[in-house]
Amino acid sequence: MRDLRRTRAEISLVWPPPDRFSGGMDLLICEYIPYIADALPWSAGEADAALLLILPQNGIFDQHTIAAASPHGVVQRPFRAELICAASLVAFSQFRYEKRLRDRVARLDDNLRSIRLVERAKLIVMTDKQLGEAAAYRHLRDSAMQKRVSIVELAEALVRQAELAI
Repeated sequence: MRDLRRTRAEISLVWPPPDRFSGGMDLLICEYIPYIADALPWSAGEADAALLLILPQNGIFDQHTIAAASPHGVVQRPFRAELICAASLVAFSQFRYEKRLRDRVARLDDNLRSIRLVERAKLIVMTDKQLGEAAAYRHLRDSAMQKRVSIVELAEALVRQAELAI
């Protein structure tokens, strides 16, 4: 803990381990406990902080429990303080990389949803106005520019209106 404090990190020691950890941290260094996956303030694969797990010296632990916790780093006792600092840096780096990937997937999902909405709106315009695909898209784009909204917002409104009319 002294070595981590030297990095100007804000350290909180919680002992004994609670039934459930609270959120609002960047890195959680935790001793292995059999209920670790249930004690975390997030569900597996959606971590809000980096998790560094310290395994017991006797080597008795359940691999399924560790897999369910999805730690970003693991250290086994006995260890030196430098090892914890290095493992913490690696775990935090891995967590940030994972978070960037999750954010990217979320943006891609939003883009895919937007494309589907525009395609559905384009079909509605093609049917209503007897236009071809390119002309229907131009009509949507021009209408969106005229109303000063994004084409996705206009498409969403058109699809919603068409669903209500049915």
